[in-house]
Amino acid sequence: TELIILAVGTEQPSSARRLQARQIVGTPSWAAYNLAFVTPLGYGHTNSCALPALQGAVALACCQNSMESSAMIAFITSGTHASQHGIESKPAHAGLLGIGRTARAEVATALVRSVSNNYASDVTLTRLLHQGMAGAESEMMLDHNNCWRSARLARAPHHMSGHIKLHFDARGSIANLRIIPQASMEQDLTDVQLEVHVHAVGLNFRDVLNVLGAYPGDPGAPGSDLSGRIAVRGKRTSRSFAHSAAVGYPILGHGWAALASIARTDSRLVSKKPAQLSFEAAA
Repeated sequence: TELIILAVGTEQPSSARRLQARQIVGTPSWAAYNLAFVTPLGYGHTNSCALPALQGAVALACCQNSMESSAMIAFITSGTHASQHGIESKPAHAGLLGIGRTARAEVATALVRSVSNNYASDVTLTRLLHQGMAGAESEMMLDHNNCWRSARLARAPHHMSGHIKLHFDARGSIANLRIIPQASMEQDLTDVQLEVHVHAVGLNFRDVLNVLGAYPGDPGAPGSDLSGRIAVRGKRTSRSFAHSAAVGYPILGHGWAALASIARTDSRLVSKKPAQLSFEAAA
């Protein structure tokens, strides 16, 4: 299969950049070719071109998912992964990575790839395309040591087998999040509080803004919507259902710092989990 390289330039008017992608996907014969989407977003003034380029990428992904084609689309990005400490990612290129993941999530057979040069030196576009689009990996990243990498789940260290929590030392990036052991609560429960063994957590946009440092004031630790089982009860919960709920009772509701194995909440902020709902659906 031959390859088309779609270079979305930054000196063109916004309307021209949007039309460029749409004209290609509107051509009946385009699906006979593999296509590489390349754009120099993220360098100085070109950050202002992010939206039109992303609109073009969405148009390509939608067309690919709506057609029964063996052709492949590859979004060529730069700096979308934190390959070493102290290097920041490029938000516009991270958007291209997200578009590719969304396309594959909606259509499992979608041939939408992501190929990233993560600050590797002296790398040609030809090498990125030839090696990054070969094989079965949907995402490939060339790191700063010129080594190809692909994401894999790793087994957690043995010391993580107990209670854990999601933690960050500083706000500003999702990459700052890490899993650490959760220590025992230092303060005693108040009379109306519950301690919950968390089974599932619902992520809100507020949590994302919290981690990024974009939420006004100090929102505290991220995580609020939760489901789980009562682990410890306060002495007085007579004004809530928890007064008659035993330890182990399944609940859903609002908690504090819920991205953890154990979270605390006011007993008036939770309710019985309906039996027909899973913990994931309840959160």
